Amino acid sequence: MLETNSWIYLDLEKTGCTFLRSKLIGLFPDSEFTNTEKHMIQNFKSSRIKILTIRDPFNYYFSLWSYGLEKRGGFYHQINRINPSVCQKFYGEKNINSFESFLDFALNHTARYPFLFERWLPNGFDIYSTRILSMLIPIDERAKLAFKMKEINKISEFNKLIIDLYKPEIILKTETLNSDFHYLVKKGMMNFLNLPTQWIEAFPISAKPINSSNISSNLEDSNKKKFISKKYLDLIYKKSSISLELIKIRNDLIKQ
Repeated sequence: MLETNSWIYLDLEKTGCTFLRSKLIGLFPDSEFTNTEKHMIQNFKSSRIKILTIRDPFNYYFSLWSYGLEKRGGFYHQINRINPSVCQKFYGEKNINSFESFLDFALNHTARYPFLFERWLPNGFDIYSTRILSMLIPIDERAKLAFKMKEINKISEFNKLIIDLYKPEIILKTETLNSDFHYLVKKGMMNFLNLPTQWIEAFPISAKPINSSNISSNLEDSNKKKFISKKYLDLIYKKSSISLELIKIRNDLIKQ
């Protein structure tokens, strides 16, 4: 996360966080930040303004998989170190079978990282949702949340509970991150950042993403969909419903 005395950027993996982190760190002096550890989760609930970047769930999973095809990223390296045969199954070929084998694992593994488990969440969550929840829900809140979850039977009720308790004040969509940021600044909704006057020069709306997968970034959406069947595409959106709820909130914030 990037943490200051007044705001926190929850730098969720694979959502353009490396790019936005670099821009925010470049705009402020080092003394502004109390914590800059990448992907750090919150220990305690606070009243500070939260910023989150969120990505369309299909794009998220395609990016996570294609990053591994390039033998890059912690997710790929952990799988390759612990179980090379599984890694070969997921990343040995750039085709629909490999991607859907990867999804069989990622959509049914309640963890931020391969072969680990988040004991405070019941089984059944996918990796993307687990990563979102891990960023939103501070450690000191998890026991209380686990108790409340015992009374919940529907995922829609769970999503509502999470939104009610932990909704970030600012949500930026990865696919439109630059324009989202510029739009909210112009609307006065980012005044809490106290941006320096030269922020536009440091963060032009045409700035290019960094640390992205070449395969993912160079393919049109229609070509990406050739790597997945309708069954698995529907499953991604069903399992990743918390991300869709957050995108709806973003859409209400940004009415372009």
